[in-house]
Amino acid sequence: MAVITTWDIAPDYDAWGSDTWWGCTEWMQWHGQLKKKFGAEKAKMIWDYAFAKSGNFSGNLDCRTTNKVFREYVRKEGLNPYQNAGVFAPILNIVGGGLELGESAGDVVGGAAEGVSDIGKYIKYGLGVAVLGVAVLYGIKAYKLLK
Repeated sequence: MAVITTWDIAPDYDAWGSDTWWGCTEWMQWHGQLKKKFGAEKAKMIWDYAFAKSGNFSGNLDCRTTNKVFREYVRKEGLNPYQNAGVFAPILNIVGGGLELGESAGDVVGGAAEGVSDIGKYIKYGLGVAVLGVAVLYGIKAYKLLK
């Protein structure tokens, strides 16, 4: 993991094969540096453009779906990590939201049940999977509506 301390560094995109690349933290740090240098509006434009240049199978693209901290950051800053996702953007966003919801619901229910026995672990994971399933179903419906 690199520590981004300046605005004028080029993103390290994930290339084919074994290489280094920016993860979620680096993209957030870079946006912070861009904001200091250019202000919020111009930083958003630069960041959105650069993030959209990521390849279809780049590791950093998981940030927009599976990393809760990253998703909260881009939502708060008004960034668009789905720009290069095309028609899949709403589906990825729904799946990511479903993962967050499933994680939160699973934590609440599982935490309450863990005091009783190990069944809390199973409830936590089961509820998370159920919520994810519902999110995927609604994602598919949204995709069909977009067609």
